[in-house]
Parts: sequence; structure tokens; C-alpha cells
Amino acid sequence: MRHLQPLPTQSFTDEEKKRLENLGSNGDVLDKSQWGDWTSSVVNHQVTAEQVLEGLGSLEYTR
Repeated sequence: MRHLQPLPTQSFTDEEKKRLENLGSNGDVLDKSQWGDWTSSVVNHQVTAEQVLEGLGSLEYTR
């Protein structure tokens, strides 16, 4: 994104330019030794298509 130019009909505000300059500099660091231990930041549940279509009301939330 940082390297893309605005569209011909587009112009960036000063705030947008500042945000563009900071892309990729948020400071987050991934600990590669933990890869494979976490699949997401929430608990994952396997569900059926029927459960999804019914709104997951039948899903029990357990840890």
C-alpha cells in the first residue's frame, strides 16, 4: 500500500499522508516460537452448516 500512488481523481489529506507513511510501523512483533500453538485470538469451534444457518444458538461455549 505504501508504494501505491493515489488514483488520478484522488488526493490525500495531510492526515492520510501521515498514516500512509506509518504503514507497517505499528510495533507488533510476532513470536515465531509460538506459531502452531495459537490459531486465533478467540476459541475455535467446529460447527456444521446447519448450526451456522440456525445462528449458532445450539453451540455451547466452553474453554
